[in-house]
Amino acid sequence: MPVQHSPPARQTRSQAVPTPTPRAPLDGTPEGPGEDGEEEEDNFMDEEESYGIKGVPAPVGACQGTGGPTLAQSNQSVSHQSEPSLLAIMQKITQIMANLQSDSSSEASRPPAFKNPSMKAPECFDGTQPFKVRIFIQFCKLIFQNDLENFSQDRKKSLYSLSFLIGRAKKWIEPYLSNLTNQYPSYLLNSWKLFESQLFTLFGDPN
Repeated sequence: MPVQHSPPARQTRSQAVPTPTPRAPLDGTPEGPGEDGEEEEDNFMDEEESYGIKGVPAPVGACQGTGGPTLAQSNQSVSHQSEPSLLAIMQKITQIMANLQSDSSSEASRPPAFKNPSMKAPECFDGTQPFKVRIFIQFCKLIFQNDLENFSQDRKKSLYSLSFLIGRAKKWIEPYLSNLTNQYPSYLLNSWKLFESQLFTLFGDPN
């Protein structure tokens, strides 16, 4: 009688698939060298901490495990590099403001420039009318008083006055013009009082 082989019994799902061993909660310590999943998670955590940002993986090319600078350290380095240039700019602005204030103060303290009013030149004197000597001399003195800076020396006063002499008065003064280099104080052109006195003596009214 032939032997009948019974078909193999089917294994249930519970018998075919082994029940995984429950894992302990992650506490930063791997359970064993054979559990690759936990090692990958730990490596991922190490990458996060080494890069300096919690929860963000390190980008491709970032140094891992070599002690490279963190993002916070990089930002701090950039801040330190920009501080000297900013400080220099602030110092320069302060210096410019101080210079402007100094210039404005000096301008305010400086008195306004006084411009002498222009005056009419005296009429030419020819020596023929004695009464005009006093008028001529007084007119010259007004011009001298109006411009003390330009007529600060007697020689300048005499040279200015003789430039308006004509006729007889011009002939009298011409010999003195040939010796303009004479610097002696007693020389006629170097003393206004002497020049004025000679005009009155020669061309004025004797009475």
